[in-house]
Amino acid sequence: MEDTLKNKNFFSKIVKRRENLTNYGDKQREIIKKSKKIGPKVKKWLLKANKYESSANVSYGLFEFPPVIVKGKADLVYDVDGNEYIDCVLGMAASTMGHCHPEIIKAVNKKSNELIHYFEFPTIPKTDLAEELCNNTPGDFDKKVWFSTTGSDATENAVKAARWFTGCQYVLSALGGYHGLTMGTMGITSKGGPLQYNYPLMNNNCYTYFPYAYCYRCAFDKEYPACDMFCVDYIEKNLLTGKETPLAEELGGVSNLAGLIVEPMQCSSGYIIPPDDFLRGLKRLSDKYGFLLMVDEIQTGVGRTGKLWATEHSGIAPDILITGKGFCGGFPMSAIVTKKDILNNWAPGAHVSTFAGWALGCVAGLKAFEIIRKDNLLKRSNEMGKFFYEGLLELQKKYSIIGDVTGGKGLFLAMELVKDKKTKEPAIEETLFIREKARYDGFLFESGGYFYNRIQIIPPLTIKKSSIERALKILDGAFAAAMKQYH
Repeated sequence: MEDTLKNKNFFSKIVKRRENLTNYGDKQREIIKKSKKIGPKVKKWLLKANKYESSANVSYGLFEFPPVIVKGKADLVYDVDGNEYIDCVLGMAASTMGHCHPEIIKAVNKKSNELIHYFEFPTIPKTDLAEELCNNTPGDFDKKVWFSTTGSDATENAVKAARWFTGCQYVLSALGGYHGLTMGTMGITSKGGPLQYNYPLMNNNCYTYFPYAYCYRCAFDKEYPACDMFCVDYIEKNLLTGKETPLAEELGGVSNLAGLIVEPMQCSSGYIIPPDDFLRGLKRLSDKYGFLLMVDEIQTGVGRTGKLWATEHSGIAPDILITGKGFCGGFPMSAIVTKKDILNNWAPGAHVSTFAGWALGCVAGLKAFEIIRKDNLLKRSNEMGKFFYEGLLELQKKYSIIGDVTGGKGLFLAMELVKDKKTKEPAIEETLFIREKARYDGFLFESGGYFYNRIQIIPPLTIKKSSIERALKILDGAFAAAMKQYH
């Protein structure tokens, strides 16, 4: 009887939680109908999408009403009503070279008349792109590549490879990290709420989390560099040694840890740059304790941070590098690049994916790397990033609401908004207001962060200086309006 009551109580809680999402699509439809902010054509297509598509579309988490984009060119996009936007969402960092780069489009069009794809069979562009990745990723050692189509798929491959190679099951990942939301990656993506609570996580008991080096809000109330990277020491002393950890039994010489996965700079959690010592510290631990270091460069790679790979800022070479999103000019492609031995012992069929390494995506990737070299986009990333960063710092001097500005490494840019710089109380309403005001004034960017109060700015490497100047002007106006309304 007691067990029955417990079960009844447990399931009633689940039902109550699910009620919060009941008929979400219908509720969203009514909000769209009543809106006077959006244009008539955008409203029409949002209503049609609401009728035929899942209400889980993440774009409603990015904007109150997402624009219906019909055209993209370089650093600009246009919605169905003809409104023009400076694009610093960039399809969530997928169009790093800018929208519809003419050289990439030309190369893909030419190849499309010859071959679109042929399962996982070897093709010339696939092998050439694998060589490109092996020769241009950190590490002076032999490497091998495994292609896939999405970042989540690539992450799953990385975890599978690490578990197979080490014979261990556990994976460490950072709080705030985002590595995908497929069933195989949800456990290493530390997101809660509707993203996870209503799903059973795969191998959930084999994932353990650690605090990221988020120095503006240190989890341990310390300050860099006086902290001497306490966050790294915490991992070693609390998760890797002793007998009261699932990851090891120190005296017995037992390790259950296959690998540690980390973004060199956190992306989904607000574009956060840790000290370079952070990644060096994690590499030291992986070498000392014999697990694999997996670095997720899905958003930070191919020039975003002023270097080809963000890992290069720390001067270390990961055992597995994960790339995706923008590395193939906006075409759906991803890959893992590993030390040779890690992938060298997989037998045929160890993993299968119909469109992995598809010919057109590989052609786009080869052309993207060529453009980076030919047009010196790493230099441009640093120059335009410096100009944008300095503009954000000027806004910080002007508006007390801007508590922190992230930058100084290419076009990896963010701001954190607070009500008070001493208490760092998050300015959540102000952040959302500024995001929406800028959106209707012609500037798209994402808001997010651990406390909903960070502005993430993701420009293409090809962004024009004039577009940055215009974006800064729009931000200035949005901040002024927010200060007037909330302060």
